[in-house]
Amino acid sequence: MSLLVVETHPVQYHAPVYRALQNTHGIDVTVVYGSDFSVRGYRDKEFGSYFAWDSDLLEGYGTRFLSEVGKGGAPSFDAVDGKGLWRAISGVNPKALLLPGYSGALYRKAILLAPRLGCPLLFRAETTDHAAPRGAVKAWMRDRALDAFYSRCARLLYIGQRSRRHYERLGCPDDKLVFSPYCVDTGPFRCGEPERAEERAAGRAELNLAESQIAVLFSGKISH
Repeated sequence: MSLLVVETHPVQYHAPVYRALQNTHGIDVTVVYGSDFSVRGYRDKEFGSYFAWDSDLLEGYGTRFLSEVGKGGAPSFDAVDGKGLWRAISGVNPKALLLPGYSGALYRKAILLAPRLGCPLLFRAETTDHAAPRGAVKAWMRDRALDAFYSRCARLLYIGQRSRRHYERLGCPDDKLVFSPYCVDTGPFRCGEPERAEERAAGRAELNLAESQIAVLFSGKISH
């Protein structure tokens, strides 16, 4: 069994899933990334800062890159254009193709090329009808476009109940819907109290926080 994934860039909560599919379930996973900017470091508009993930996002499964930042490749999500995609995927011979999105040049190109691979198309993304308000005309046009796309998918992997209701509203048959919630790699949290205390002390020292000071940590992204 082999799975091909096309994705714009390595994502910290997707990589552990691909690794588990390969190492735990014996599925040969190959991910074609549009760029390596998320592992090389980039400026995130919503975080408002420059950073790179400090966990290994590439180990344990097969990877191919359409562009690399160090060689003049796409430095951000918006810059990924999908050039060379067919050349990268044509030799994989997968049993299924998984896409985690439909917006952007890379995903549009992958959708157009999918029939040439001759394998089922799987779709798993943050689908919801609550993401943004839309006018009646725009909402109708979006629904028709999604109808056409979803009809081409062999399976629609929903991450939660709002995602499922989105598919049901558009008339997607129940036998196409598969529950596929977000996963968390718990490895970094598997440590004893001595290790936690050591990490805590190091973190407070890095932030120049005295032991008597109260610190409130927010981990995530607030955007609008």
